[in-house]
Amino acid sequence: MLKEHKQASESVQFISNALQSSTTDGMAPWLATFVASSLLILNDSKSQVNEVVTMLEPIIHEERSQKAIDEKLRLLHLGHICSDQQKFVDALNHWEEALEIEWDMLSATEMIYNGIIYLQMAAVYLRMNNKTQSLKAMEKAKTSLEYYYPSTHQMIAGMNLMYGYYLMLNEKTAEAIDLLTKSLENSHFSTNKAFLWVVLTLLAVASLQNGDISRAESFCDQARAYPVPATIPLSAFDL
Repeated sequence: MLKEHKQASESVQFISNALQSSTTDGMAPWLATFVASSLLILNDSKSQVNEVVTMLEPIIHEERSQKAIDEKLRLLHLGHICSDQQKFVDALNHWEEALEIEWDMLSATEMIYNGIIYLQMAAVYLRMNNKTQSLKAMEKAKTSLEYYYPSTHQMIAGMNLMYGYYLMLNEKTAEAIDLLTKSLENSHFSTNKAFLWVVLTLLAVASLQNGDISRAESFCDQARAYPVPATIPLSAFDL
């Protein structure tokens, strides 16, 4: 983990030095937002990342590109930047604008991009404590991504886990249990102990919410077979 943090820090420093020693006039706005957004995900050093984001700021907010795909990508990543800065309303506005853009590409590709946007919107609505809107966004994400990915794909398993959690937050426990069970049955995660622990723990909580104590105990017993993941905050399951 320390090695990964060091590499991420070195990457940010390299990009910062490159931007300072060369002109950014020819950089496309979508590429600038992609670089800034990616650094926010990969690096924990906010001061380093903010320095790069500040340098790219004029390009990030340039006027719309004539290419629909470029503008959709710019708005997608700009929304993520705003979300990281806790400018949640701005993030949602950028993503809503991105969803309105249609491009001349395969419909499946556009559905995937829209699904990714809806997933991010769901997370932001949840951070705003708007559980109803977060669930609606998650439903749209599921519809978009299922258009392309088969039910056996690992993407669907992960999404079923998230969707099940959002259903629990909205007290739709029967539907949550069904989706979480499907996620548990996906072969891609059959040996992933962290994933299995999370799903079984959520199933135990959902069963309690549904008044099925016996089933909750069964899921708890199964979850005990796996170590508690160090990177999963237990507060996430304080429902």
